[in-house]
Amino acid sequence: MKSLDEIESLIRQGEVAQASQELSRQSLSSLQRKHYAQFANLARRAGAPQLSLRLLTPIVRPDVPRAKPASLKEKSEYAMALSRVGAHSEALRILESIPADAEVESLLYRALCHFLDWNYEPAIPLLRKYSEAIKDPYQRLVGQVNLAAAYVSEGHSSEAEALLPQLLKETKRQNLMRLYGNANELTAQLELDRGNFKQARASIERATSVLRSAGSLDLFYVRKWDAIIEAYARENMKPLKALRQEAVNLGSWETVRDCDFKIAKVNEDHALFLKVYFGTGAPGFKRRIEKEVGTQNIPETYTWTRDSISDAEPLFDIAAGKCKSKALRRGFALHRILTALTSDLYRPFAPATLFDKVFSDENYSFFRSPARVQQLVFRLREWLTAANVPLAITEHAGLYRVVPGARIGLVKHKDAPVETALGLRLQQVRARFGASAFTLKQFQLELQVSKRQSIRLIQKACADGLVTAEGRAFKLK
Repeated sequence: MKSLDEIESLIRQGEVAQASQELSRQSLSSLQRKHYAQFANLARRAGAPQLSLRLLTPIVRPDVPRAKPASLKEKSEYAMALSRVGAHSEALRILESIPADAEVESLLYRALCHFLDWNYEPAIPLLRKYSEAIKDPYQRLVGQVNLAAAYVSEGHSSEAEALLPQLLKETKRQNLMRLYGNANELTAQLELDRGNFKQARASIERATSVLRSAGSLDLFYVRKWDAIIEAYARENMKPLKALRQEAVNLGSWETVRDCDFKIAKVNEDHALFLKVYFGTGAPGFKRRIEKEVGTQNIPETYTWTRDSISDAEPLFDIAAGKCKSKALRRGFALHRILTALTSDLYRPFAPATLFDKVFSDENYSFFRSPARVQQLVFRLREWLTAANVPLAITEHAGLYRVVPGARIGLVKHKDAPVETALGLRLQQVRARFGASAFTLKQFQLELQVSKRQSIRLIQKACADGLVTAEGRAFKLK
C-alpha cells in the first residue's frame, strides 16, 4: 500500500486512476488525525470527494463539540469536498469565513467553486492573490494554470498570451505532465479563439500525447476540444456529435451542454441556442449565450419540451408552481424542490445539490441529508401523480432528474430570480403580510416551521438585508 506522499506523486504525474485505487485501500479508522486534511485533499483530487466527507464530517460538523475542533485546513478540505458533491453555496460560505492570510488554500478553493458554476470572472482576483501568496512551487503552478483557464474563458486574451508560454515551459521542465497537458489544452482554446486552427490542433496533439495514460477525464476534455476545432475549421460536425453522445454515456453533462452550445454556434441554430439557454441554470453559461445571440433575441418566456414540439399541452409554469388547475404552494418544500429539479434540464442532481438549493439555510450532512431529499422527492412524485401531471422524477446511481412526458411543456422565465429556499419563503410571507409588520409567531405559523427554525430564518433574512426589525416586529424590504 502506497503512502499518502506517493499518492500525491501519482496525481501530479496524471496517474489519477491509480491514485484513486490506492486511496480506496486506505483504512480510514487507522488514519491519524494529523493526516486527515492531506487524505481529504488527495481523495477530492482523485475524484472521490465522498471519501473526504466520510472522514471529515464528524470533525467539521460533529453532533457534540469535540475536544479538538476542526482546523482551518480541515474546514477548507471539507468545503471543497462539499463543492464537488454539489453543495456549492455551503462550500463558499465556509471558505469565505476562513481568513486567507491564515489558510491561503482557501483562495484557490473559492476560485474553483466559481469554476463549477461557469463563473470565471470573480475567480480571477482570487487566483492572482493565491499565485502571489502561495509558497509551494507546485501549488503556485496549479494556481497559475487555473488563472490561465479563467483568462481564456473570460476572453482576457493578452493576459492568457503572457502567462501560457511560461506555464508550458515550466511544467515541461519539471515533468508535471498533467499540468503541461492542461496548459496545452488552454493554448489550443486561445488559438481557436484567434482562428488559428493549425496552431490549435498542434497544441491539442501535444496535450493528447502527454495525457494519454492519465486515466482521467483530462484526456476526454482534450478530445472535446479536438472535435470543436474540427467543427469550427471544417464545419464537420460528426466528431463533435459523436463526442456529445460519449459525454451522455459518461454522464459528463456539462460537456453535453457545451457541445450543444458549440453546435448551435457553428450551425447558427437559434432554436438550439434557446433550448440550451433556458435549459441552463448557471448564470455564467447564460452570459456566454447572451454574448452570441444578444439579449434582444431571447424571449421573456420559453416553453421547454422534451422533443422541441411547438404545441405542448399541458403547460407547467415552474415559477408559479401551476399546471392546469393544480398548483403547489409557492415557497413550500415541494415547490422549492421542483424549482431546484427544473433549474437545469441538462444534468441530473445529486442529493447534496438539491439539499443546498432547497434547504439553503441549513448545513448538509453526508450521513443524514440524502434521506431528507429522498423523502421530499417521494412526496413530489405523489403530488404529480395525484395532479395527473405528466412529469416523472427518475433516480439513477443516486442522481435525480426531471423527465417530461412527450407533450408537456415547462414554462421557463428569462429573468426569473434565483429561487433560494429563503427567497421563496419570504415570497410566501410577502403574499400574506405585504408591507405590514408581522411578529415572529406570525412568521412561524405562516411558514409552518419550528420556533427554532423561524428564529434562524429571520436572523438570516435580517443579515442579508431582506427584513428589518422594528422593535419586536419585522417588515419585509
